[in-house]
Amino acid sequence: KIEKNRERILSGNFNCIPWGFPRLEKIIPGIEQSNYYLMSASSKVGKTQLTDILFLYNAYDFYRKNRDKIRLKIFYFSLEMSPQAKMMQAISHSLFKEHGIVYDTRKLRSASTPLPEDVLKKIRLMEKDFEDFEVVVEFITDIKNPYGIYKKIKSHYDANGKWHKKKKIYGGEEHMVNDYYEPNDPDEYVIGIVDHASLLKVEKGMKGKKDAIDKLSSDYFIELRNNYGFIPAFVQQQANSQEDLEHIKMDAMSPTFAGLADSKDTQRDLNVGIGIYSPARYKVSTFMGYDIDYFGDNIRFLEIMGDREGGAGSVVPLLFLGAVNYFTELPHPDDKPNMRKVYQYLDKIRAA
Repeated sequence: KIEKNRERILSGNFNCIPWGFPRLEKIIPGIEQSNYYLMSASSKVGKTQLTDILFLYNAYDFYRKNRDKIRLKIFYFSLEMSPQAKMMQAISHSLFKEHGIVYDTRKLRSASTPLPEDVLKKIRLMEKDFEDFEVVVEFITDIKNPYGIYKKIKSHYDANGKWHKKKKIYGGEEHMVNDYYEPNDPDEYVIGIVDHASLLKVEKGMKGKKDAIDKLSSDYFIELRNNYGFIPAFVQQQANSQEDLEHIKMDAMSPTFAGLADSKDTQRDLNVGIGIYSPARYKVSTFMGYDIDYFGDNIRFLEIMGDREGGAGSVVPLLFLGAVNYFTELPHPDDKPNMRKVYQYLDKIRAA
């Protein structure tokens, strides 16, 4: 495996899907097969938006530019938003990426004023791109229970690979059992986004939400990751207690494994835990050298909550434009020329 992966890099192939964030990639290079990622934040901070930029939009953009070298399939289990709403977000995001236009989903729906015709024409020109997007990405809202999610993903592997068998003797008899799974396409990345854990349906025989989360994480995700190379991207909210007055006084508002809502046991299963934090939410004036009073809701801090291979505690500051689900890394606060460009850019966006 070590030799093969080395040769792949030397020959111009890939062993991961890069995040699209250079500073983050120095800590964790990107999305790897057979890795389990958990995303966490307090309510309404942007955990879904960050999940989408990392595991949906940027992953798809990388695939689109390198489809001769990798394949991609994303199962998006959206437990609180409809497929139509998710596609509307994707259109808003693409308008910004392709044309620099800030149109949130409310404006796209012409909630109070008609969508300008020139914007509509730009959307029409992207129609074929979105048809391709929907081949790769499947938004699923009718499956919300752990076994249903497992069955949906496993059926993809059953249809796109085979198990090699081996002989095993037990009970005094010889039996053929599964040895290892071989995919038809070793370069396919299968990502399963579940947003979010607390909305999972409790199945018969389960005592509550914790049982549902633990079943999906500890049993199903681990089996799919270890046997098939599956990539879970599990969104799990922080408990409300993480935002109480005592935590604010201690300046301990960044997401933690101890703060995971409904079940803390998921931390034992994952490879990488990623949190996101908004200082402006707690009236913080400066944070890590950044002027939070100026940035307000337009700044977030990505923190590696945990990583089996190192990197835990690393923090990456991000510019955040919530209306179009866009993140980009910020320069160091002491980098005055580049910070000045950020201020000018954000002032322009705010004035539009």
